[in-house]
Amino acid sequence: MKDIIDRLKAMEQRIAKLEGGGATGLSSTDQTIKGSHDRLDAILGAGVASWPFVLIGDFTHVATDNTPTTVLTITTTNETGDADGGSYVVWLFARVTAGSTTTTTAVAAKSHLATFAHINRNTGVQTNSVVTEIAETAVAANDAAARDIGTVTVTLTGTGETVTNVLYTVDVTGTSGGDAYVRVWAVLVWQSYTTAPVMTVAA
Repeated sequence: MKDIIDRLKAMEQRIAKLEGGGATGLSSTDQTIKGSHDRLDAILGAGVASWPFVLIGDFTHVATDNTPTTVLTITTTNETGDADGGSYVVWLFARVTAGSTTTTTAVAAKSHLATFAHINRNTGVQTNSVVTEIAETAVAANDAAARDIGTVTVTLTGTGETVTNVLYTVDVTGTSGGDAYVRVWAVLVWQSYTTAPVMTVAA
């Protein structure tokens, strides 16, 4: 992405210099470049500042058995005045496990994929969509009677106007039971905020 942006900026500077210098005509190469640039502007909007920004994070947390547990937190900034508006969407790619492949004989794992949307109005008031579960695989368990994973559920809680917590509820079943281990690869796409949102692993 950075390479594309740098090349577009360089192209804009080259064209501006040629046109600003009173050149009576652009070379065929520069005409092609300018035509391509105009087409990009028409598709993407002039400049690159309006492009949404992307955050990617890798978060690992222990989820207490069958209890909503905050795994990651997303925070926006309380700006001066009514300048807190913005929105983001998040994709959550999670690996959920129970037991350890290196220390136990009964291990279970499954994959979980979910997404949600979030907005703040200019005054900061926040609203989250419900979490949409895209996929939850069947469990892989070598001894389901001893340790298995039931349903995985993702929910959200808001704190004030700037904090959204992402919680995982994992039902670990079987005679050995125990807590779950959630590892989430989160992709957040945002726009309009004055200051970029921040993602952090829960304490």
